[in-house]
Amino acid sequence: MSELLPRPCPFCGHEEPMLAYIGQPAVAWQVGCLLCGADGPRTEGMADAVTAWNKRPVQASEARGDVEAEARRLFELNSAGWSSVTPWDQLHAETRELWLDKARRRLSAHTQAGPVDGKEGA
Repeated sequence: MSELLPRPCPFCGHEEPMLAYIGQPAVAWQVGCLLCGADGPRTEGMADAVTAWNKRPVQASEARGDVEAEARRLFELNSAGWSSVTPWDQLHAETRELWLDKARRRLSAHTQAGPVDGKEGA
């Protein structure tokens, strides 16, 4: 049986969301992102929590395979709340390339995992 793993965070792109149980003893399972604080729904089973996390709406940039739009979306989500942020168009080339690489990895993981929630991107 193959192991069911949570996909990267749909909000910030963090590649290692955490699966946790809530309560003593484990009353519910939930997947969440330690980087941005996003939480999936609470479920009774571990596999259900991962499945619920993975069945999320496809971002438009993800569906199109648009690396530039996905990199910009991830950058903007990660810089929300900062008082002083360099605009995307003014980022240093190396910094911009790091965001593009992150977007390429996310889009590649999405492609390898297949359609989210049984739907092709539109």
